[in-house]
Amino acid sequence: MIMNYLTKLVRTLPACWVGVMTLPAADLVEIQPITDSILALHFSEAKTTPDDFGLPHRIFSVHPLPDAASAPESYVLEARDGTQQAPMKVNRKSKPMHFTADLSRPAHALDHWIYLEFATPLVDGERYVLSLPGIADNVESRAWVFDSGQRRTEVLHVNQLGYVPEAGIKSAYLYHWAGDRGPIDYSAYEGRPFHLVNQSDGSIAFSGEVAFRADQAVENQRASVNPGGLYGSPVWECDFSEFQIAGDTEYRVVVPGLGCSFPFVVDPDVYRSAFVTTLRGLYHHRSGPARGLPYSTMEKPEDHIPGQDGFVVYRSALRWMDLRDIARERPELRGEQNAGFALLPEMADRTQEVLNAWGGYFDAGDFDRNVFHLDINFYLLLAYDLAPANFHDGEANIPESGNG
Repeated sequence: MIMNYLTKLVRTLPACWVGVMTLPAADLVEIQPITDSILALHFSEAKTTPDDFGLPHRIFSVHPLPDAASAPESYVLEARDGTQQAPMKVNRKSKPMHFTADLSRPAHALDHWIYLEFATPLVDGERYVLSLPGIADNVESRAWVFDSGQRRTEVLHVNQLGYVPEAGIKSAYLYHWAGDRGPIDYSAYEGRPFHLVNQSDGSIAFSGEVAFRADQAVENQRASVNPGGLYGSPVWECDFSEFQIAGDTEYRVVVPGLGCSFPFVVDPDVYRSAFVTTLRGLYHHRSGPARGLPYSTMEKPEDHIPGQDGFVVYRSALRWMDLRDIARERPELRGEQNAGFALLPEMADRTQEVLNAWGGYFDAGDFDRNVFHLDINFYLLLAYDLAPANFHDGEANIPESGNG
């Protein structure tokens, strides 16, 4: 009773008052199938409030997952006919997912995925009740239907934007790394059918077979970071490249007895939303001009413009191409990146002001502009040059909209 009252009280206080508190028990977020014998329980330790932009990034309490979450006896899965079973094996994957808005605090909160492996496989379409007393703050048990046609599983990976009809490869990839359990073996699903299912009416638009794609040890550009492979798991695929019917219909990839993917569309203009979002993102990264309505609700004043508010830019003799050699000769600079920040003011000619050195984009949120930032302009102009008919004036809602 007292703990429930304290929890409710904490949830009503502003983040700036409470900061980070520790209270028992994480929340159960969702249950997902990993195979027909393995369930993943997603827990979150964070209790958050929206920040100024409506994003849930302000932690005001942290609810740790109890040690008992790793004990098989903490769970009971009951089928509709009353048959019960406890998991024969429990594994865990944890990673930080939430951070305080106050950067002076090192506090963070974890999300956990607890993997429960059962001896008796789950039956597609069956209703189950999972009991987990004392593990989650928000539930003691949860009813759950293993419906592979409707129950999303994160082991099926698709392009959530969608695919263009003429794309040479359109595939959903099947793989999963389960923390201290390691990779999940989906070889039992090889040769089994998968379906491309119409989200609105449940009709099957395309069918194929699950096939092996690549071993986890395949060479990749991150091999030096992760020698076990890019995904830490072998990869299987559901290839529907032959499907080329365009439209605004949403589809899911469904593997019977496993689960389904996020919905997506197959459409020639499927990437337009990503393009517009990218353009608007670049607009919000602009350095110099003021930003505000009607182009954005995230207002900022003019910044880093020479001659305004005492801001001055001086010419420097430092050349970017020389940084590596200079850093090698001066080990106290601790590397090429640090050399640039140290040497720019050192080599500045404070008798030569540069009045038109403004604009460009913020780099990592600070006033740090480099020559390679011009790549942005190059690629945008190249895209327009290659396909001018795909660009429509005014769709990005930026100050240049409507200028033709």
